[in-house]
Amino acid sequence: MAGVDIKRRGAILESHVRVMLQAFSGEPFEFDGRMVQVTPRGFTDPHPPLLVGGGVEAAARRAARLRLPMMPMNADPGLAEWYADEAKKVGFEGGFVMRPSGPTFIHVTEDPEKTWSEIGPYVLHEAQTYARIQTGGQHSVPMVSANSIEELKASPQVLVGTPDEVVAAAEGVAADGALTFNPLAGGLPPDLAWASLELFAAEVLPRLRPQN
Repeated sequence: MAGVDIKRRGAILESHVRVMLQAFSGEPFEFDGRMVQVTPRGFTDPHPPLLVGGGVEAAARRAARLRLPMMPMNADPGLAEWYADEAKKVGFEGGFVMRPSGPTFIHVTEDPEKTWSEIGPYVLHEAQTYARIQTGGQHSVPMVSANSIEELKASPQVLVGTPDEVVAAAEGVAADGALTFNPLAGGLPPDLAWASLELFAAEVLPRLRPQN
């Protein structure tokens, strides 16, 4: 649709991420034949948290070359091995692979059944759209094959729960794992998303224990 060669998507992604890292530095750099400087610098040093996605060897090696952590779309143990191998080649230390091991859609509410009636069609739309774009043989933990909202509810990847239920889910995630918060899934109305975010900030986040 955008007139971009899909066969070059990996190289294009890597190039664009490198430009972002230069921009985050706050220092002048050359881009597309001209000098650019992005100010003010972000609060986080050396740049805001940035993780590289993907689910194959090329993606793992790309993340290490970029000297960034990786958040893959599946739990293939080979990804960490390829990442470590490439990191050693480029002399990068301190990186990590954050594997998906908990729910990949979370919505916090005091009344899950009422909330499902409000957000269900949006979450189902996103799940079905994501499932349709997967290529043959591709494995993605966030992918849910669902024909109805009831099937979504039965998936371990989808959690529409109370603060207590979300805290319990977080406590079950491994130290190198991650929960995924997707507030505007499927075009969810901002008012509904904002209510979930506020409840997460007030009732969930203060109860999460940092991993050592």
